[in-house]
Amino acid sequence: MASELDKARADYIKIYTPVAGFITTNSTKITQTLELNPAVFLSKNSKKNSFIGKLNSFSSLMIDKKVLPRVATFFVNPFNDEIGDSTLINQAQNFRSTLFYNRGNPKYSLDYTFLSSSSKILLTNGFDSRLTNSHVFNTRFSLSRMITLSAKGIVGSKTYLENASQSSCLNNSVLQSLIFSIMM
Repeated sequence: MASELDKARADYIKIYTPVAGFITTNSTKITQTLELNPAVFLSKNSKKNSFIGKLNSFSSLMIDKKVLPRVATFFVNPFNDEIGDSTLINQAQNFRSTLFYNRGNPKYSLDYTFLSSSSKILLTNGFDSRLTNSHVFNTRFSLSRMITLSAKGIVGSKTYLENASQSSCLNNSVLQSLIFSIMM
């Protein structure tokens, strides 16, 4: 029962009725990884190939989409980003690629990572979208068995967009950090 103050301000009544119904969706999930290790194909005695032999690359891609069954082109091309908001339920894309130099070496190693992720999900009051891009650089150098120096630098951005039914909210933030550590 509403108070007298609420009755004077109320123009309508919101009623929630839980039902045991579900929405039928078409779903596609693609996950792919690729690892490149040139040392496997090069001879260890060649000095020209010593730099290339120490490189290693690892990349992964994940695409996950859920749409209403009205979209026929969804099954033909799951990479299609031009799906209308009226049929989209959920969309997530993640890409990560790391280039290593001297991976697993006990003396020193370097690596560079690129991360990109985006998601868009339908909520009861509109869409919620997030986008993250970052570049991460790691270094490690062992002075002895007991002392290791490491540094990590991050540069990137995060974007959050909430598209509620009456308004939109955009939040951007920049990621920048540099971390030095000594492990003993």
